[in-house]
Amino acid sequence: MPARLWLLALLAVGPLLGVWLHDTLARRSASPDAIQAEARDAVRTASGAVQVELIDAVRLLRTLAAAPGGPCAAMPGAGVWPEGIGFFGVNGTMRCGSVPAAASVAGQDFLRAALLSPGAAPVLAGVPSGWITGRPATVAALPLPPAVPGGAPVGVLAMGLSLESLRSPLAADADAPPPAFLLLSARDLTVLAGVPATPSLGRRVALPVLLADARQSSTGAVLARSPGGRQQWFGWQELSGVLDQPVLLTVLLPDDFGTTVADRAAWLALGQAALAVVIGLFAAWLLVGRRLAGGLRQLAQGPLSGDVAPRRLPAMLAAVSARLTGQARQLAAAQARLDAAGATLAEATEELRLLAAGAGEMFEILPPDLSRRAVRGATRELLGYDADALQARAPQLDRPPEDWDRLRATLDRLVDPAVVITCEQRVRRQDGGLAWLETRLTRLRDGGVLMVSRDVSRRRRAEDRLADAERRLATLALEDVLTGLANRRRFDEAIAQELRRAFRVQERLGLVLIELDQFAGYRDSQGHVRGDATLRRVARAVAGALRRPGDLAARLEGDRVAVLLPGADRAGAALVAKRMLGLIRALQIPDLRAPDGLLTASAGTAAVLPLPDPVAPATLLDAATAALATAQRGGRECVGTANLSAAAPDAQRPEGQPPPDPPNGTSPLIDHSGHRRVPGT
Repeated sequence: MPARLWLLALLAVGPLLGVWLHDTLARRSASPDAIQAEARDAVRTASGAVQVELIDAVRLLRTLAAAPGGPCAAMPGAGVWPEGIGFFGVNGTMRCGSVPAAASVAGQDFLRAALLSPGAAPVLAGVPSGWITGRPATVAALPLPPAVPGGAPVGVLAMGLSLESLRSPLAADADAPPPAFLLLSARDLTVLAGVPATPSLGRRVALPVLLADARQSSTGAVLARSPGGRQQWFGWQELSGVLDQPVLLTVLLPDDFGTTVADRAAWLALGQAALAVVIGLFAAWLLVGRRLAGGLRQLAQGPLSGDVAPRRLPAMLAAVSARLTGQARQLAAAQARLDAAGATLAEATEELRLLAAGAGEMFEILPPDLSRRAVRGATRELLGYDADALQARAPQLDRPPEDWDRLRATLDRLVDPAVVITCEQRVRRQDGGLAWLETRLTRLRDGGVLMVSRDVSRRRRAEDRLADAERRLATLALEDVLTGLANRRRFDEAIAQELRRAFRVQERLGLVLIELDQFAGYRDSQGHVRGDATLRRVARAVAGALRRPGDLAARLEGDRVAVLLPGADRAGAALVAKRMLGLIRALQIPDLRAPDGLLTASAGTAAVLPLPDPVAPATLLDAATAALATAQRGGRECVGTANLSAAAPDAQRPEGQPPPDPPNGTSPLIDHSGHRRVPGT
């Protein structure tokens, strides 16, 4: 009868045990969070031992530096410090040390770093060769303070460190091999120390993922490709309080580290499953009821009593077994549906990858910490990377800092999963060039971000060329083609604007008109080609006479050039005109028709203070034109000045309407006494 009882119990709990066993085996793969926690514990243990060793070395160096008789008097003898210790001058020559033979360390990194150390702080460096012991070594160095304040250090105390003895206590258990570790510079991952000894001392290691994560956190763990080419777990912690330089203690965890953590998780899950089975058996025993329990006891002990009908017990057991079997079938069907859904998802993912590659788009999934969780699509076509290589890179390393900041700000605004934001950003290609990508951003429900990007570099280049063409066209629309000065359209806009400003701020506005003397005859005798070249030279001379940003020189027509001088009064405008005529004479342009054989010019000037009413542009221009005519009647190289009054009856005369005839043959706008010849002509 006991055998029958055990058989019935096995039939009752067998399906439940099978389901729990399947779940236990499925949970064998440990989560990355558990692996990272184990890795951080390992590196935390290592950091304590390494910090103690560094503190002892720095304490010994400071003791020797403060010795009354100097470091050489307190220097340990030969054999006391196996890794070598010595006092070196600034030129690298050994003054005393633990070896009898003199040695030089000139050019070594530790000597240079110690001499440049701010505040005479101790430094750590890896020496691949040339150390006084003849072996590669990790060197702790301390500069001795200068003899006089502000002077250079008098020398450097340096000692070799042996960290091999720290490796054994780091093993997880006595049978497991101890992990290897490196001391790296946090600035550029230069190897400062390695256990076991490594030939990479003093060199940089290529671990961009580790460097990017270490800049964001002082401790952590990451799965990255080691210098040997294998995927390996690295744990790191920044050592502080010993050296001024930032140092990372990096532990290279064993290859089976992730599997070991997973095994522990699987055994824990298996124990939980066994406990659940026991609890389930006990609960089933209570739920079946007293009568079924009594019947099972009678079945185990002997013939059934009359309390339980023999015909009812098999039916009850069959019902329980059928229900458990049905639940097992339902679980098996659910597992089959889950497997089918996984296969369908894998096929859809592959189809999406092929579709994205064919459409020239790249898909990136970024978790909330903005690392890369997955990369698919046309990564090689867009950036030149394989998908796996790009996924291993931190996104901020592929973008200029200003583009990364704009992307972060855009992601901060993206909260609703139903909203899609499109932006354009520059991303660095594998060959170092920058590609313009148009990216659609969608917030995922787990807080991550889906980024779908396509290359728009050709469109951006076309837009840039179009913008340059539009700027050139706008410049040409306001620029004289022959001389490069402003054209008449630009001048008309400027004089109207400056007169309005002068009226608003109650400031004067000066105007100078310049014409070459008898230039029509010069062009007829010299030809149009030489005449155009002469105009260009004169335009450059006029533009060179302007000293202020607000001054404007414009070619109105033919050889007539106008110069607007905001803030200039009558005397100031005349002074600028004389300077321009002097510069034109200095060009030494031959003109056989001129008395002295040189081409000259004449000028007319006018200035106005628009009080109490505004002055029309035509009024100021007519005044300067009349002054120019007066100067030309006086001969070559003359300057005529006009005294313009805002109270003149034509102050509001529209542009183009001729001014009224002056009474008695004189112009109220022209001061004929201002007509004078330029000195030196």
